[in-house]
Amino acid sequence: MTEAGLPDATMRDGSPNGYLFLQISGTDYRTRYKAAGQPAEYQMEVFAPKVIEAGKRTSAQFIANFFVGAADNSLRYRINGGKWQPMRQIESVDPTYFLKTFAWDVADEVLTGRRPSNPVLTDHLWTANVPTDLPAGTHTLEVEATDSYGQKHQATRTFRVVGAAEAMQR
Repeated sequence: MTEAGLPDATMRDGSPNGYLFLQISGTDYRTRYKAAGQPAEYQMEVFAPKVIEAGKRTSAQFIANFFVGAADNSLRYRINGGKWQPMRQIESVDPTYFLKTFAWDVADEVLTGRRPSNPVLTDHLWTANVPTDLPAGTHTLEVEATDSYGQKHQATRTFRVVGAAEAMQR
């Protein structure tokens, strides 16, 4: 269920329920996705690990699901307002949607409602490796997507880096 009490209608590729606007001007056109019940700016979901250990090698990734992304789009990221770095397009399952379905399989109690459908592969995901040289603290990840029409879309996510001593206390 959504916060509004409606059934969740997230698509199996991780895209929220929504619709496409078509803007026509002469022989030119543009499209823009609108997620139902979300602000117009909500064009992607960004996944990042919640916490990582400073200076430790990791296979963790930042993943952006750009809902109507296509092969000619470009995505890039930066941390704490630093230098922009490119992201690479991949075909995989959306990690946020995967976790939502997986929660049903590991729950200790029966969850209300209906288990979501299994995730499917999608090609509107972009990824980048999580850097291992970040200092301890809270960091802001910014992702910028440029779509087929040159329109830019942005999303942010925060994550924490902890020192070895703090990681060992857990």
